[in-house]
Amino acid sequence: MAEEELNNGKQADIQTVATTTRNVVESYIFATGHQDVSIYSERLMMQLVKAAQCQVAGLNFKDGSSIAQVSIGKLGDAMVEIEARELLNGDKNTNYTQAKKSVLELMNKTIAHERPAMKNGKPVLNERGEQVYEFEAHNLVNDVWINKKPGSIIVNVNKTTWEAILDFSKGFRRYDLQVAMKFSRTCSLRMYKIISNQQYPIQFSVQELREQWGLTDKYAKTKDFIKNTIVSAKEELDRVSPWTFDYEPIYAESAEQNRGRTGRKSITSIKFYPKHQVKYESTSAVTNMLSPVDVLGKPLVDRLVKNLGFSMSEIKPHVVAFSTAQKYFDLEDFLVEIGPSALRAPNPRGYVVNAIKKRLKERYGVVIKKHEIVSEGAAPKAAPKAKKDLDAMSVSEILSRGNISQEPDEQ
Repeated sequence: MAEEELNNGKQADIQTVATTTRNVVESYIFATGHQDVSIYSERLMMQLVKAAQCQVAGLNFKDGSSIAQVSIGKLGDAMVEIEARELLNGDKNTNYTQAKKSVLELMNKTIAHERPAMKNGKPVLNERGEQVYEFEAHNLVNDVWINKKPGSIIVNVNKTTWEAILDFSKGFRRYDLQVAMKFSRTCSLRMYKIISNQQYPIQFSVQELREQWGLTDKYAKTKDFIKNTIVSAKEELDRVSPWTFDYEPIYAESAEQNRGRTGRKSITSIKFYPKHQVKYESTSAVTNMLSPVDVLGKPLVDRLVKNLGFSMSEIKPHVVAFSTAQKYFDLEDFLVEIGPSALRAPNPRGYVVNAIKKRLKERYGVVIKKHEIVSEGAAPKAAPKAKKDLDAMSVSEILSRGNISQEPDEQ
């Protein structure tokens, strides 16, 4: 049974990816919001999306970080409480100036979109049998309160906006929220949303990009638009992002598109080629690419599965903890020691993970939170005869090893 579970681990691992704590699924409505807003407003919108997606079946953001508090009113409006530090992202804005600006900016912005018309739970069709669509426009957010003492921002979102955030009728984007919150430029964030986890080239007309980014009346010359958005975004993504891109201008073919030009043709579209920069992936993102056996070794995984009742999907979220423990002490001996107590516990797997984290913290000063090392202690005087740990390896070294096959991201 245990061998079968190991062999079927890949399917379980895919499910783990589907419920990962850091991937935010954002409706196209908000990924391409048709708004020209500041980076702080973009961050606030991402936090609203994160809070809303907690209600979507199959997604889990309860990873130990500060989770927005959401309450739904009788009329369907949502009251969302967000910690200000999530919005300010470490910036030294002690007077909350940027927080105030961002919420006021969103209060003055509208969002417009179409959705399939429904009546009594059924699609509304025209006389030709085609789906009828409804047009809606409304403010992004309503009332806002900022409380400096606890450092919280409370946003009232009307029912229509809340439903729009959860609207998957136009598809979705998947991206890493922690990476997205790092960007200092709005254009970088928007390009990251477009390019993240894409496997194939994507092409947009210049006009489409202008409309998606709310820049129809900025940068009149196409070369200025490209310089101030695409080139600028590429520079920042190249520097910090696990996903970046190369791009190719597509030139007009017809005389009409060239607007009577006789020299150089005008640029009508831009083709983006996604590039995955593995060296910038977070440790937890890397563990999603690898099988636990690749990182921990088969003997340890076999012990966890056969002796302690772990499934592959239960091992994977804690690979960083297991791998770090291998660095500091003989983990297999420790598992033999605590095995009887673990099996008598109401939650044996939780007992094992907590026991490992407790020993790392109390004896070595190593703190692991949200599947990442947040505090590293002094190196042990005599390292055990353990497998090389995940953090000691470069990501590229792990992924380049011959016995590792990357699992494709779910689409």
